[in-house]
Amino acid sequence: MAPRPIPHSILSSSTTLIPATRPHPIQKTSLETSAEKVAKYSKILKHSNCRHAVSRALLRLAQLNCPMRVFETCKTEKRLQRFEGNVECLYQVNILKRKFEELRRKEESEKFGKKAAKRRSTTRSSQDPTD
Repeated sequence: MAPRPIPHSILSSSTTLIPATRPHPIQKTSLETSAEKVAKYSKILKHSNCRHAVSRALLRLAQLNCPMRVFETCKTEKRLQRFEGNVECLYQVNILKRKFEELRRKEESEKFGKKAAKRRSTTRSSQDPTD
């Protein structure tokens, strides 16, 4: 009679049988937040000399959707100044600059929109027609 085969889920060792460990298919993996991604790509812009890494970082920064304050805390605009004279990166740098301008404009309009809405509500309450 032939020896019984060892199941594939058990690895054979010289002294013991060790169950094979596989990651659980539904195991949660930590996802990077947008702020962490901005920090990572800004760090690449600061330290890397590899044009492919820089190009990828510029592309990913342009694709991220997060508030302007995140880019400001990571000093992303300051990092862009390093590549302004680089012809290979100029297009992507200009796209990012445009994105920063649009984000600032959007945040300003939201800020002034809230102030205007506050002013309107206070003037309406002071001009109450029931007096």
